[in-house]
Amino acid sequence: MTGKNQEFRHPEAAAFLRSLTAAEAAKHPPLVREHDGVITQYWRDGGEVRCREVEAGDEPGSEMEALLAAVESEFGRSL
Repeated sequence: MTGKNQEFRHPEAAAFLRSLTAAEAAKHPPLVREHDGVITQYWRDGGEVRCREVEAGDEPGSEMEALLAAVESEFGRSL
């Protein structure tokens, strides 16, 4: 399911990742989206947005956990 010519299941996730600067993308955790029981993980690899279907039980933590991890990596534990 990866590849630059692949049609993304969640185009808004791909568009968001494309909008990030290289520095922001390097710090941003993968986005996880679910639709019809299929979990898909999106991330930016260099200038390309990549995705893969995630097997049940392999999915990362919640989106809130990912957001908190991104904030912590940016600002440290000072918040």
